[in-house]
Amino acid sequence: MKNIRKMVLMFAMGCLIALMHTDRAEAKSTKVVTLEEGKEYKYDLNGDGKTEKIECSTISYNEEQLLIRLTINKKVKYSVKKYYGQGINFSIIDIDSKDKYKEIYVKEEEGNFQFSGANFYRYNGKELEQYCSTNAVAISRFVWLSREQSSNGTVVYVMSSPYEECFLGSYDIELPYKVKNGKLVLVKKASYSLNKDAISQFQALKKVVAYSTKGGKEKVFTLQKDEDFYLYKISVKNNDIDYAYIKNASGKKGWIKVPTYEEVYN
Repeated sequence: MKNIRKMVLMFAMGCLIALMHTDRAEAKSTKVVTLEEGKEYKYDLNGDGKTEKIECSTISYNEEQLLIRLTINKKVKYSVKKYYGQGINFSIIDIDSKDKYKEIYVKEEEGNFQFSGANFYRYNGKELEQYCSTNAVAISRFVWLSREQSSNGTVVYVMSSPYEECFLGSYDIELPYKVKNGKLVLVKKASYSLNKDAISQFQALKKVVAYSTKGGKEKVFTLQKDEDFYLYKISVKNNDIDYAYIKNASGKKGWIKVPTYEEVYN
């Protein structure tokens, strides 16, 4: 009888561990894979059960231009000429894990590696078809695709200081976009998080009070002028930052009303 109880207990624990493992696996983000030249990558791009072999290459076309190509199963599916100093980056991304596709991300770069636009393609078994696109004007010059994606139907870009103001200085935040009519459209949220690889430390330009909630009245701590703090989230209203979620040097966190230029310097 004791052995039976022991077996039942072990079985229940095994089921619990399996469920916990499943939950963790589902919560994990997916990595964006940037393709390296001359290296072969194997993916089932269209969910037909067959593995495609993907490669990218760059060759000299003439004295001024390069020929950049992407091949799938040894056949050229994407080809473009670029002047020296310009370039193309290819990546594999899974925008939505619930559909059968993995997308190919093609990012164009001008001089000084500035973002000039990007397209997402899907492979239909024969050719690449454009799934959605964006451009530098709609996003920002200083932008890159987040290395980790949630694969929930949105595309997350990391952008450097898209909203200008004086109190926070330079920062990198994550902005989610969704596909709408073949274009990427910003998902409007109450607040946007900083990229976890770029949690920034700042020095307060003036004394401000931090509260437990955005726009709330429960005081958590007071940030003194010249005191160091870390920025974690920003809230945007009318295309300007109105609140920021910060942490002070002692580890306390709260929301501050971000001072305007006039409030800081007048």
